[in-house]
Amino acid sequence: MSIKKIITFTLAVSLLSGCILSSCEKEPEEDIKTGVIENEEIISGNETEENDPEVIPEPEPEPIPEPEFFNPLTGLACEKTIETKRPVAMMINNLKQAIPQLGISNADIIYECIVEGGITRLMAIFSEYKNLPTTGSVRSSRDYYIDLAQAHDAIYAHCGGSEEAYSVIANRKIDNIDGVRGSSSEAAAYWKDQDRVRNMGYEHASMTNGEKLSEAISNMKFRTEIKEDFAHPLNFADSEIDFTGDIANSVSISFSGKYSKSFFSYDENTMLYKKGQYDKAHIDAITDETLTFKNILILGVTYRDTNDEYHHLVMNFEGTGKGYYISNGKAKEIVWSKKDRQTPYKLFEADGETPLLLNPGNSYIGFANGLSTVYISDTDDFDLD
Repeated sequence: MSIKKIITFTLAVSLLSGCILSSCEKEPEEDIKTGVIENEEIISGNETEENDPEVIPEPEPEPIPEPEFFNPLTGLACEKTIETKRPVAMMINNLKQAIPQLGISNADIIYECIVEGGITRLMAIFSEYKNLPTTGSVRSSRDYYIDLAQAHDAIYAHCGGSEEAYSVIANRKIDNIDGVRGSSSEAAAYWKDQDRVRNMGYEHASMTNGEKLSEAISNMKFRTEIKEDFAHPLNFADSEIDFTGDIANSVSISFSGKYSKSFFSYDENTMLYKKGQYDKAHIDAITDETLTFKNILILGVTYRDTNDEYHHLVMNFEGTGKGYYISNGKAKEIVWSKKDRQTPYKLFEADGETPLLLNPGNSYIGFANGLSTVYISDTDDFDLD
């Protein structure tokens, strides 16, 4: 055998021996219980205790603090300064010639009563009057509106008035801001909108705002805090109430004739009533939006003509009477009570004894000449969209 063949054979034998020895080495054993091969961990869905991530407990949510102060005009939460602050009661022109009004959507309460000639006039109650934008047009006083302003211990804003109104203001020493017969400080609270003067008439153009009202109140040194233990006329529930009553998707009050009518349409989405008058939506020109109300109160009273040269009216709102409370798409009968002209009125359930609780929110309060002029329907009869 040649040397080359001997070397080749020897090498082949050595390689074969190495392979045999390698294949005969002990296979690694798997510890089924521990899941470890030769002290190495198997990666699986279940991690070992050493590799568990640290569990951080979820922090408990901070409790929502209960409101401490409530606006006596709406029952809604407010700052302490609003709860104890005197509001402003402002006379608002409501002639068709003078609409749209400006700024009245900021009112917490809007009153509507009949005046001479069968027309109506509004009185808007503002708690946060300091921030009012241009508001108006402001119109003259009638004596029974002063009774309603006193029901809220309000500072009374007006431009002129009947002789009966001026007599009441003087005799009762009413804190008032008069743009016609008032002092220079009072007159400075108002200005004439020249565009309205040209297009509507001089008497329909008196405007004001929060800055001017606040300055007049300061200059006149009027009391700005509500009287201690003052008996507010409206009482509010702590939260929404669902009372038993008739379905009220549409409501209207005919004050006098076709155009002296306020009507309302219930919006289930907002749970508010949209207001209309003069056959269309009642708009605030500042926001260009329809007035809406959480509560509608209609109180049945009687009006009497004084037969003076202007045919001014007297509104009988003393003693007791009936009315309606309307909210959240329902209506029910209520009873009102008023001891005398200067005492705030009170509202009761139909039994005349249980105090009436309102849903928190703003209110429209209309004084109908008898409840026969009030229409309540379970259908949506007015298009105010």
